[in-house]
Amino acid sequence: MAILVSVKVDDKEVRKMFANIKSGVSSFKEPLTGASDELSQKFFGDKVFQTSGAAVGNRWAPLAASTLQARARRTGHYKNAPMTTSKILIWTGALKSGFKNTVTAFKAVITNKVKYFKFTEQKRAVFGVNAEVISIITKHFEKYLKKIIKK
Repeated sequence: MAILVSVKVDDKEVRKMFANIKSGVSSFKEPLTGASDELSQKFFGDKVFQTSGAAVGNRWAPLAASTLQARARRTGHYKNAPMTTSKILIWTGALKSGFKNTVTAFKAVITNKVKYFKFTEQKRAVFGVNAEVISIITKHFEKYLKKIIKK
């Protein structure tokens, strides 16, 4: 004698969740934009400058005597009105506010539009990846994933 058991599962909600996840991972532009905005404005554009590089684990060297002299004489780049005179790499604020993001579906690139940034970065690093940077990126991806799962 055989016993036949039939079980029917309503998997509509599970299928919907997987469909949301599938559509959500077709582009990560939303979390990449959020993370790169926060990194470029609040972390690289603010915290790194306020800590003179310590936020990325590389405290900047003191200003060279020639730079201090140029600032005092207001020659070259320093002829422009200063935003502050006491901070390293902050005179007009152009470097600090010059970060820009380019975001696609799977990539975010943070650069600085100031022409001399690449030379500055060689001596006094502004960019760096550490636990705080990873935490900012993770926060934006966790928020996004929770959002697409709940749709």
